[in-house]
Amino acid sequence: MTLMVFIFFNLTVENILFYGNKNFSNKLLRTLLPYKRKEELNEELISLSEKKLREFYLEKGFIFVEINTQIETTPSGIIVKYFISENNRPKIKEINFYSGEMEKEEIVKLFPPLKFYEPKKLEEGKNKLLKHLKESGYYYSTITYDTSLINNQMSIVFFINKGKLCYFRRVVFRGVSRVIREKTIWRLLEIKKGEIYSEEKIQRSLVNFYNSNLFDKVSYLVIPDTIYSESLDIVFYFSVKKLRSLGIGFGYTFPPAGLIFSLENRYLNFLNRGQELKLIQELLPTIDFKEFLINFNLSYNVPFLGQRKINFFFCPFLSYEKKEKEERLTIGEEVGFFYNLNKYWQVGFYNRIKKNYFLVSEKITNSLIIKNIFDTRDNYFFSEKGVYLLPQIELAGGPLR
Repeated sequence: MTLMVFIFFNLTVENILFYGNKNFSNKLLRTLLPYKRKEELNEELISLSEKKLREFYLEKGFIFVEINTQIETTPSGIIVKYFISENNRPKIKEINFYSGEMEKEEIVKLFPPLKFYEPKKLEEGKNKLLKHLKESGYYYSTITYDTSLINNQMSIVFFINKGKLCYFRRVVFRGVSRVIREKTIWRLLEIKKGEIYSEEKIQRSLVNFYNSNLFDKVSYLVIPDTIYSESLDIVFYFSVKKLRSLGIGFGYTFPPAGLIFSLENRYLNFLNRGQELKLIQELLPTIDFKEFLINFNLSYNVPFLGQRKINFFFCPFLSYEKKEKEERLTIGEEVGFFYNLNKYWQVGFYNRIKKNYFLVSEKITNSLIIKNIFDTRDNYFFSEKGVYLLPQIELAGGPLR
């Protein structure tokens, strides 16, 4: 309910006040509003703000919340007042699960404990259970629940139907014929024929496809067999990138004033095996061309090499720098590999060695680089929670000389 004391149009908000909010701070509630102080306000934003506040309270389980809005005018603008009656939040009396094939102890481990009725957490628990079933091979599993409220106490009943245990029968690729070898795609795939169905393996396969840098877009479709519904065919649809590219760049740097010229040749499917070859050439002269730097970098990546699916990387480089009183030539290479230890942790080891040729001396630098990727995000493409870390350690000198 919104009470308008005066008819107004696009007036500036002088202050925002809340009354009756016992469980949530004013600061938190202000972040939910579609406007801020010192901004203009209209009737549409007033209606939207009340809707957002109500949705927030309902999400937290305050199903009997009442929100009234009052607008007051002042010589310098308007004051918006929200009067909130939170009322009692229903408590969870009991949660029961009906499943003929799952043990209650197994379900309780997956389902978060709830003290109050919170629809969002309830839905999260349901989705977690459903994900567990599908990861266990039960593609047709379904979960529904009913709620009943008596004396401000909520009883919840879950109905779990596991369905049939399903298997991967066939894997089909569309859109890559005569462009990329199927062996290359099979190397990126985490699925094997005859295995128990797993959505996680499908998602990990999608991650591998995108990380290979070969595809603009990848989608998939699960098709059950018309006779044996527990046998599932997975069809992947690919949109292949342009596998060869030439890039030309030009820029300006300061200080000191200089130019940048670059040329990049890139092959994304080198030797038709999903390997990436990249050659970068750069020229960085000063404006008068009396001093300059020339760089050559060759990068060669081999993904998922061998049975252990180790990713190999090799990068030789050369640079020549000319200054008024000094010339320097640097030649070196970086070689290494990285490997997925598990679904959360990827570790890589790289060795970088370079030799500098000066006018009067030479110097060799050798270093060992340890790179890690720790990723616990719940979804690679649309993450809602989790941690993504990229710690790196480089050791040089000592025994590496």
